[in-house]
Amino acid sequence: MVNPLGSARGKHKVLGVYYTLGNLLPAVRSRIDTRQLLILCTDKNLRKFGPEIIFKDLIQDLKSLETEGVDLGINFGSRKGAVVSILGDNLGSHTIGGFVENFSGPGHFCCYCLATNDAMAHGMFLSTAFERRTPENYDAAVLNVCHNALTNYQGVKKRSIFNTLQHYHVCLPGLPPCLGHDLFEGVVPYDLSLFLGYSFNVKKWFSFQFLNSKIGLFPFRGLEAADRPAMVNALTGKMVGYAVQVWNLLRFLPFFIDARIDDTGDSIWQLVPLLRRLVEFVCSPVVSREIIVEMQDVVEEYLEGRVRLFPKEKLKPKHHFLSHYSFLTMMCGPLIRLWTLRFESKHSYFKNCLRSAKHFKNVTLTMSHKHQLLQAMYSAGSLFRMSLINDSGSTFHAALYGKQIQRSLASHPHWLESGKTRMCDALFVDGMQCKTSSFVFMHRDDKDRLFCGEIVMLLVYDNFSVYAICNVKETSFAHDVGLLEVLDAECDPVYRCLLVKDLLDLHPYVAYRLTTLGCAKYIAMRHAF
Repeated sequence: MVNPLGSARGKHKVLGVYYTLGNLLPAVRSRIDTRQLLILCTDKNLRKFGPEIIFKDLIQDLKSLETEGVDLGINFGSRKGAVVSILGDNLGSHTIGGFVENFSGPGHFCCYCLATNDAMAHGMFLSTAFERRTPENYDAAVLNVCHNALTNYQGVKKRSIFNTLQHYHVCLPGLPPCLGHDLFEGVVPYDLSLFLGYSFNVKKWFSFQFLNSKIGLFPFRGLEAADRPAMVNALTGKMVGYAVQVWNLLRFLPFFIDARIDDTGDSIWQLVPLLRRLVEFVCSPVVSREIIVEMQDVVEEYLEGRVRLFPKEKLKPKHHFLSHYSFLTMMCGPLIRLWTLRFESKHSYFKNCLRSAKHFKNVTLTMSHKHQLLQAMYSAGSLFRMSLINDSGSTFHAALYGKQIQRSLASHPHWLESGKTRMCDALFVDGMQCKTSSFVFMHRDDKDRLFCGEIVMLLVYDNFSVYAICNVKETSFAHDVGLLEVLDAECDPVYRCLLVKDLLDLHPYVAYRLTTLGCAKYIAMRHAF
């Protein structure tokens, strides 16, 4: 809660525990106000009393929820519930799960399998090389620790208090990974610094000063404008910045240095688009069995290439965790829905709250009281905010527009009703800001061609339904740069009107030009479809 480098460092360190309902739609669940507060506890008390004492009352409530449920009144009756997963960074998950918290020692370090650092050093780094953790071998390890008075056995120190719940076990798996910590604060900045260092020191393709100048001058627009990548350390070549900045650096790297790469087929440089593809699969908000299978292939190909081309730079435990991602995605769903960074966004409220109060006596009481007052205000009206937010716009009259726009509206005759349709340039739909001139992905055809559309007009019918009129464009994946090229139509533009919720992906993209490839426009993908 205070300056982490000052004299009070660690004195007011607080553990925050939150929860959210898995029944909610992802767009609602990602909002900060739908994430409820469970526990605020000072770090010194957590260390003094341990998780068993701190979580004792919570466990009793969860057991009651499993067996008795919550009475919702005459119309709804009683509803039961259970814990689905416990989210945290690696250290927090290992603390909750009763696993060892040392990731660099010679023993077991993974909470998903029986991998060891010694085996990693001898070239065994994939999850398929080790036995997977199960409730049975976990409980056997706990008994071994208790009966033989061991500090740990197979990486297990003690039984997790959450395993006393009826429908939860940490090895089901109940501790999904946080891709923000594993990828964007681990694998990506560490490996990307190796690739850039190779390009600078060995190939002499560019300097870090050149890269930093490109980062500073690149004309970011849209959502990425608020998360411009941080400058690379010119002396060490290390990546800095928070998770989304590192993510954007990896996505837009071809725009920054494509002109300087003389040999895009270089085996080491080929790891960069492979890493970008890996991130696109892992961050996909909607997954299928095909995506999961291809994700596993890309992860294995990347890790094997990383070991082969950089034999002196050993893999970190977070590299090994990646090899579990396909299995964990199949068991837990899209991992982007389970990362902890959305929960950590709630920390900023408590920091601002305490700094505004300007006193540090019983900080947990002060913060919890003010937080519940805020939640009471949110719940005074509707429990969930409106999915559509739009305060501007003008009345839409189809007759004022050209025949191409009118043809796109042919299947929506109800829009001809006067005064029920408004036109606007920007609005929020399910927390996502849509703007004209941005690109959205519309559909795939039977030939697996991916089509996007440049939003020309946004229409709101009856203050409920949101439609987008798009200039349809075909796309093609440019393998040499790892970007999606937007192809210009050879004939007259084709406009199509469809519900925003029927789009293949709601996220708005911006297309940028690559000066080395003429006037073509390219999109840096966030995730796979």
